[in-house]
Amino acid sequence: SEHGAIHGEIHAPSVTINGEVRGDIHALDRLELAGAARVEGNVYYKTLEIAAGAQVNGKIVHQLEAPRRLPAPETEDLGVLPAKA
Repeated sequence: SEHGAIHGEIHAPSVTINGEVRGDIHALDRLELAGAARVEGNVYYKTLEIAAGAQVNGKIVHQLEAPRRLPAPETEDLGVLPAKA
């Protein structure tokens, strides 16, 4: 909706915006910004379509593939004893 507003981040495979977004947009596949789109934040996309009149105040970043989450580091007991006083 042209009168719709979202305040926060968006994470989705495909995103179409035709209202106001205050926050980053992470479109894993496709991002479409219609003519009434107003974005205050960074946009991350794989495929992007921007209509005349759409506005972005932030970075526009092309992603070749979806970001991967790295596993948590494994901790190892190194056998270190506390220093003597």
